[in-house]
Amino acid sequence: MRLCGLLLALAIAGCGGGGPVPEVLGEVNKEYLTTDEFLYQFALRGGAAMEGRARKAFKRALLAELVDRKLLLQECRRRRIRPERRTYRNAMRALGAEGSSGWDHGDPRRRWQVEDDAWDRAAIEELAAREFREGEPPARAEMEHWLAAHPEILTAPPRLRLRLIVVRSAAMRTTVARALEGGVAFEDAARRWSAAPEARDGGQLGWRREDEVPPELWAAARASGPAGSTAAVDTPYGPVFVRVDGRDPGGPVPRAQARERARKALAADRRQAALDAFVARLRKDARLRLDLNALERL
Repeated sequence: MRLCGLLLALAIAGCGGGGPVPEVLGEVNKEYLTTDEFLYQFALRGGAAMEGRARKAFKRALLAELVDRKLLLQECRRRRIRPERRTYRNAMRALGAEGSSGWDHGDPRRRWQVEDDAWDRAAIEELAAREFREGEPPARAEMEHWLAAHPEILTAPPRLRLRLIVVRSAAMRTTVARALEGGVAFEDAARRWSAAPEARDGGQLGWRREDEVPPELWAAARASGPAGSTAAVDTPYGPVFVRVDGRDPGGPVPRAQARERARKALAADRRQAALDAFVARLRKDARLRLDLNALERL
């Protein structure tokens, strides 16, 4: 799992809004779409920081997306698509989500929401895999046309090889900082204190591009000293210690590798187009009742 995905999953911020908060925003085939569902996703994707027209547009787009998601999950239930729940519970335990020191201590709903979200996504992915076949691979001319429209693919961006220690509180940050200053190896500190699943590997995250980590983390890592240097940074999702073990400046991408990326991108576009058409058919036959006035009050 990407670090940014992990940190975003752990970051459930509060949402502002005036007036009483409605409990239900509508119904999708007689199944409630609750305010809790909406606000969880709204905060997870940074909606709480938006204002004015951007906030209003984002709320409407998110509501439409959640309606589509509920329709897909209803179809999953109809087809009896049920991923193994234990997989996601074990993943949450690995993140330290349980017990008196867990990141959800005092509010177990956070762990349940993250677990449910991961389970829902897996069910929809399984539905998509069953419903949509890739068919014939794109022709070489089609891939070349795609590369001409996406010249950035022909140049690899810079990458950093990172190790991380993700902590849950300011007090834990102080403990780890003192340990590192006292000579404790970064790998050992990660195994002992990090809340991330990479802790077992000494915090080894591997090579990452700028778009694969939170911007604050990337900036701190880029600004750190030579390989082996350690930096501490406060992200919106908690304190993180980062060590840079290697730097790759990027450069030209071999043509064969670029074509393979084009092939995957074109295949993904086909799957998304097929999924959009499938959802449109579900919407056409659905019974929807949405309260846009309630949405505006959030």
